Amino acid sequence: MLKTVRLRRINVWQAAKIAAIIYLLLFAVIFIPLGLFMTALPTPDTGVDSGVWQAFGTAFFFVAPLLYAFFGFIFTAIACAVYNLVAGWTGGIEIQTESVATDPDLYQ
Repeated sequence: MLKTVRLRRINVWQAAKIAAIIYLLLFAVIFIPLGLFMTALPTPDTGVDSGVWQAFGTAFFFVAPLLYAFFGFIFTAIACAVYNLVAGWTGGIEIQTESVATDPDLYQ
C-alpha cells in the first residue's frame, strides 16, 4: 500500500554535514591517488625549480578534497535553506512511500 508523505523541511545542518562528508570521501578517493600518480611523473624542464611546483601539486591533491567538502557544505546549506523557504510557500514535495516487511535477522 502506497502512502503519500510531504517533505516540508530539511534540517540544514544535518544535510550539509552529510554532503560535506560525501564530498570529502568521494574526492579523496579520486584526488589522493591522482596526486600520488602525478608526483611520480617526470616534470618538464621549465627553468623553474620543479621541486617547488611538485610540492605545490602534491599539497593541492591532498587539500582539494577538503575544499570540495567545505564548498559542498556551504552550497548544500544554502540549497536546503532555499528549499525550506520555497516549501513554506508551496507546501513541499510529495513523496510516495511503501512499507516493506523486513527480516529482523538481517540487522543483528
